[in-house]
Amino acid sequence: MNLNEFLQKENCAKEFNIFVGNIKVSNERNLYNALRKWYKSLAKSAQNSFDEGYKSYNNCEDIISKAEDDFKSSMAIVVEDLKDTFINLGEYDYDTNAVSELIESAGCTEIFEERFCSVAEKVYSIMGDVEAQREYREQRKENRGRWQGATIGGNAITAISHQIDVGAMNMASGAAHSVANAVGNFFTEMQAESDLKKLFKNNEVKILLSEGVYYSAYSVIEVFMQTVGQDYDWGYVEDCDSDKAQRLINNLKSNSIASENISKICIDVLSLNPYNIEIYDYLLKNYGDDGSLSTLAEYFDIDGFSAIKESMVLDYVKKNQGTTEEDAVKAKHDLIEYCKNIRLDITDESECITYINSLLDDFDLKYRTVDGVVCETRESADLSRSELPDILEFMKQIQPLKSNPILPYENDLLAKKEKFINTFSSEVSKKHLETINTYLSDFDKQFCKTKLFSSVPRKQAAKDRALSYAKGLRYSTIEEFDREYEKYKDFIIKNLGVNIDEAVEAKEYLEKKRKRLSSPYGGIGGFGGFFHKRK
Repeated sequence: MNLNEFLQKENCAKEFNIFVGNIKVSNERNLYNALRKWYKSLAKSAQNSFDEGYKSYNNCEDIISKAEDDFKSSMAIVVEDLKDTFINLGEYDYDTNAVSELIESAGCTEIFEERFCSVAEKVYSIMGDVEAQREYREQRKENRGRWQGATIGGNAITAISHQIDVGAMNMASGAAHSVANAVGNFFTEMQAESDLKKLFKNNEVKILLSEGVYYSAYSVIEVFMQTVGQDYDWGYVEDCDSDKAQRLINNLKSNSIASENISKICIDVLSLNPYNIEIYDYLLKNYGDDGSLSTLAEYFDIDGFSAIKESMVLDYVKKNQGTTEEDAVKAKHDLIEYCKNIRLDITDESECITYINSLLDDFDLKYRTVDGVVCETRESADLSRSELPDILEFMKQIQPLKSNPILPYENDLLAKKEKFINTFSSEVSKKHLETINTYLSDFDKQFCKTKLFSSVPRKQAAKDRALSYAKGLRYSTIEEFDREYEKYKDFIIKNLGVNIDEAVEAKEYLEKKRKRLSSPYGGIGGFGGFFHKRK
């Protein structure tokens, strides 16, 4: 950074008009805000660099052996920037090593180191390396003490939580050891994970280290202000101002402040600590956004501002979705207007839109579903719905095969099938047509199964059944035989689809029986049922 150019550009006051009044930003606060944006950008670049290196890790051993070196490489971005600032001011005795030592002595690397040691300690506890686990635990204690005692120019490095967008970055407030406590709690929840592979695949480990890089890189802003920038008033947020702003916000949220004083209190909060995301949440939910609040949030670089809006619109659509499709259609229309009113850009991928579209899809699916059939269009569903009562009435006469498989059943079913096809054309009719086809298929299978464990072709099945029927005929005289024979010929044509000449085996069998009856020694003819063989 060229400090002189930076000061020349940013050493000016700003003013913003929002619904609660004018928000005045002093020269000093504007300087700090610009510096904060600068270091947030550097910190994000450092984080991205670390994340890129993390992609090459394959297991926990890679974390232990590579993460510290990748952290140092990613921190080079802020180290070189601070070194260039020194040189631009004529401080030529600060090389890369000197600046790195300065940053480390100030405790800026502690946030990442604390997290890395926690990861290493967990890894070695899983591996059962008690000694290595103890060493990392001791190192964490030593680092914590060094951080707490670190000073620059006689002033202790202060906590940076109120300088970062706490809501967006989820950083614990207070000194750096608070972050370490959060790390400990994180791993307490992971005690059941006794497998290194599962630990490595747990994305929280990567996030823990990645955000540690971000916080460490951003904390260099303190070194900058207390070294190259020590002669300037940067207007950063003091701890006492941050605490007071939080107390005022608490009273706003609890409705403890009279309505005539709310605007003034909101302005006071923004003057004390404009980086506390809770004040934007309060203003947005109570006043909406005509664009002025978005402008203010963008100026102060409040990362979580859009997330607040997205949460609000999701709550809005859930509250107004109603119970009918008409309600949901209106809710989507109102949602789009609501988003316009609070200046939130949305797309088809936005959570609120996907939510309401999902509801509308459910209603549409329900409408297009008739008798368990999902129709292609609503028009098709209307046709299906109109035909359904007649279809159900028609299907009352369609029955599965309940007796011996003979052709009259099949012929009747085929005739009804043709009539069904000529009468109905809706999508739901296809479901019931399939039922008819199933009954026809079942008949064919039963008709062709003349053997105990196998089936035969349709023509052969008819011949087999003709022979079985012939063996079941009852007669004792030539006269009775002839009468039964005539009935037999009529039966097999109507019920089995073959004539006497086609049913060769049956014909030969009956001819032998008639010959026996015609001889002087002829005996009693056949008896039994349709499939019953003579003894």
